[in-house]
Amino acid sequence: MTVESTITKEIYQGNGAATAFPVPFRYAQQVDLHLLLVAPDGTETPVTDNFQVVANESGDTSITYPVVGDPLAPGYNLVIYRDTPNTQIVDLVYGGAFNPDMLEHDALDRLEMQIQEKQELLDRAVKVPIASDETPEELLEDIYTARDEAAASASTSAESATSSSNSENLAHAWATNPED
Repeated sequence: MTVESTITKEIYQGNGAATAFPVPFRYAQQVDLHLLLVAPDGTETPVTDNFQVVANESGDTSITYPVVGDPLAPGYNLVIYRDTPNTQIVDLVYGGAFNPDMLEHDALDRLEMQIQEKQELLDRAVKVPIASDETPEELLEDIYTARDEAAASASTSAESATSSSNSENLAHAWATNPED
């Protein structure tokens, strides 16, 4: 069997009804499947219990979550992802029996899954040009600083607009009734 898909994770949105979530990617062992619950505020919590991996006869896999309790509420997300350990489990012995299925599944497919998982991490990473003197951490800090400065500027603008509106209202009141 080959690893034909590059998908390493799937994100499902809670709808208050669904408890079965398909796993649309290959994995070597069930322990390589992980779940992450994402709250509406973005808080991520690993799911370590109250779920079940269900594999049917055709080889399709789904996750039942939660096994007990209310379904995932709207606003919450469930991330199902593969995390294959970075270990070598195949030991080819010189002169020993050769099993091509074991080589393909436990060595080559496993390596491909590990590569795909690293690529998924890289795709989410902050990157700088190869010739840059700036590190990704410095670039990210600059982005956060710009965000904070923009928020502060927007807040100052809102305060100024409120103050201007109050001044305009006072001027109008004085103009219509200067004795007050």
